[in-house]
Amino acid sequence: MAAGDLTVLPNALQWLGLGYDPGYVARLISDVSTRIQGFLGYQVAEATYARTFNGSGGRVMMLPDRPIIAVSSVTVCGISVPPQALPTPGFSFSDKALYLSGWYEFHRGHQNIAVSYTAGYATVPYDIEQACLDWVSIAVQSMTLPLDMTLMRAGDQEYRRSAPVPGMLLTPPPAIAAVLEKYRRVS
Repeated sequence: MAAGDLTVLPNALQWLGLGYDPGYVARLISDVSTRIQGFLGYQVAEATYARTFNGSGGRVMMLPDRPIIAVSSVTVCGISVPPQALPTPGFSFSDKALYLSGWYEFHRGHQNIAVSYTAGYATVPYDIEQACLDWVSIAVQSMTLPLDMTLMRAGDQEYRRSAPVPGMLLTPPPAIAAVLEKYRRVS
């Protein structure tokens, strides 16, 4: 399993059935995982970040990685902000944002906010992993289509090949995008 993959090879091979080249499937898993995380706008796996941001002048800052698990330090214009311990002002956080209280604020400025934090999922959520498996399955199935075929229908299901290279859709198929939408970062 490559770093950042949203499922493991044994799960994909079991989902696809027997007879697929493990090396090929592993590459598809990595490619689909990268595309899903690009669609979501952040890395899914838990990681630690040390980032700098532009100050906006307010008391709330949305962080780009989700969900936020821990914040170890916040510095505004070179001044360290302590964790909030009521009634003392400081910083607090939710799964998406960082908050300042009391006299602290994210002063306007260029790259004047430094934050060290941990964000992501310790275990990939089941529905994200399943979306990855489904997309890998679609990619494998599309490899068996003739190169000039762009549309396939079966009952009320429709598959439209939109990628220039057979076997890989550039954007998530609609059903997969619908599953991933609740995890997607909105700017």
